[in-house]
Formats: sequence, structure tokens, C-alpha cells
Amino acid sequence: MIKLTGKQIKYWYKKYIPETIRIFTRRLIPFWVEIRYFYFKTKKFNYEIQGHGEANKLLEICRELNISNGYYVDIGASDGWSSSATFPFAKNKNFSGLSIELDDKKFKKMQYIYKDFEKIYLSNSKVTPLNVLNIFKDFDVPQNFDVLNLDIDSYDLFVIKKLLQDYQPNIISMEINEKIPVPIYFTVTYDEEHFWKGDHFFGCSLQAAYEELIKFDYKLYTVLYNNAIFISNKMNIKFPNFTVKEFYENGYVNKLDRKEKFSYNNDVDILLEMSSEEAINFINDKFNNYKGKFQLESRN
Repeated sequence: MIKLTGKQIKYWYKKYIPETIRIFTRRLIPFWVEIRYFYFKTKKFNYEIQGHGEANKLLEICRELNISNGYYVDIGASDGWSSSATFPFAKNKNFSGLSIELDDKKFKKMQYIYKDFEKIYLSNSKVTPLNVLNIFKDFDVPQNFDVLNLDIDSYDLFVIKKLLQDYQPNIISMEINEKIPVPIYFTVTYDEEHFWKGDHFFGCSLQAAYEELIKFDYKLYTVLYNNAIFISNKMNIKFPNFTVKEFYENGYVNKLDRKEKFSYNNDVDILLEMSSEEAINFINDKFNNYKGKFQLESRN
């Protein structure tokens, strides 16, 4: 008798059951059933599989900086567990923090699994450059807190620039638009009505994040695929002696599993082989439907 593992069953299910049927079937499942199954899954957190190692790297940095208790903020926290960079901090009794998520369903899932975390506050809010400081003040976020995670798939750069005017987190982990190569400065510009449509148009390039954060006395510490981690220059830690291009190549381009993890980037991988001028033209054409909604320049 052949025994199938859960991974094999999942593979065959996805291969032979049409996506439309899978979606229809999932919609028949009551939310209370879904949320309890989700709660059961959160009993384990796989640092290697969930996300791209951001949580593990943040914990490693905190150990090096002797941060054993503190405060975190997660902007765009999703359900608080799947691909989360801050779940290990949220469940740590030595940490307090604030997790912010706009999507109602994801927020309710996070609310359910975080209900026993005594020092963690949740906000079902849309974060913009206009309200981020008020949200922080409403929840009494310390000015010099420890860990910030930012992932809102839109005008992230404008939010972080506004936030850093009044607050100085020791460590910043933020999503970047990994498909935009160095030295291209790209960012979605602020428009409160904008939302991510599931395409390549979101966030900012590593070049843009780097240029803006160094103005606030931060240094780039590492790149993990589509996440960049910056650390305040005031912290006692040894920074790698890499150029921005080297960070990008080491953290994304030359990763052996990049094409597997980011298969949805196949149609834009050609950017990695282009000159800056060619890349600018390609991106302008690719984002033709978003004219006037982004900033795009070469830093050659």
C-alpha cells in the first residue's frame, strides 16, 4: 500500500484540481473553521520556509546587539504569521509591539492568534504618509524602538521617510521591489487611492530605499531576496563592506534558488542583463498603465 505524505497530497491536489474549483471549494468553508485551522498551524513557525528568512535574520541581529527585550512595529503585518518577520517578537513575553493590517480577513486571523499576547497591540488601519505619525502616537510607540518591519506593497518609501522624521528604530526591515536592478531609482509615488493589483508595480527599488535611508543615518546591512535590512549607524555592529550593487547581487541576483522562489519574475528577468538606459525604457513600457504614478531615474 502506497502512503502519501501531506506534501505529495498537496502537490497532486494543485496539479489535478482546477484552480476555479479550488477557489469555489474554499469559499464554502465557514470562516470560523478556517480561522481555527489557521490557529492550529501557527503552533509551529518554520524560520527557513516562512518568508525568506527575515525573522531569523532579525533575531540574529538582535542577539548581536544584545536586544533581549524591546518594542517592534509591523506595518503591513498580514495575518501575523504567514511569511511574518515579527511573529517571533510578538509571541516573546519580553517584547511589546504594534502590528498593523488593513485587510479585514487577515486582521481577524491575526487578532485571533494574537489574543493571548498580552503586550501586543493591533490596528486595523490603512497606513499613509499622512497618518503614520498619528497612528504611532495613538499607540504610544517609543521614539527609539527596536524593530520596524514595513511591507504595504505601494508607496512604502513615502511612509518610511515620514516616519523617520520623528521616530528612529534601531533596525528596519522593508520590502523592496526586487525586480528593479541597481542603480535604478524607482518608487511608486504617494496616492491614497492606490493599491497593489498583484502585478510588478509596487514599492521601491533597493537603490531608492538605500538613498533615502542613508539621509536618516542608516546603513544597509543585508538583502534577503525582496527584503532589505538597515541598521542605525549609532548601533555597535560591524557593517559589511559592500556596494549597493554587491548587496543586490549577493542577496537576490546570484541566489541559487532565485528563479524557483521568484518564478513570477520570469517576464522581467531580462532587466538584470540590460544597461541602465535599456532598463529605464523597459520599465516605462512595462508600467505604461501607471503613467504619472511613479518616479524612475538611473543613478549611473
